[in-house]
Amino acid sequence: MTSIASEYNADIFITLWRLVMAAPTSAFKALKSSYEKAQAERELGAMDDAMLKDIGISRNDIHNKVWGIN
Repeated sequence: MTSIASEYNADIFITLWRLVMAAPTSAFKALKSSYEKAQAERELGAMDDAMLKDIGISRNDIHNKVWGIN
């Protein structure tokens, strides 16, 4: 095997290793974000309509605003 091929294979291995090692962190961040958004949705849902109006959203908009849906 040539030196170039050996370096290329090492680069691929390093890249794959970094992806594998980053996966748990990425998954944890995604779960944490989902939990926080669900919590915000519950808290906004518990507010009365007057409070929601004061912050500029309607009850029908809560889910879309929290989750960033147009």
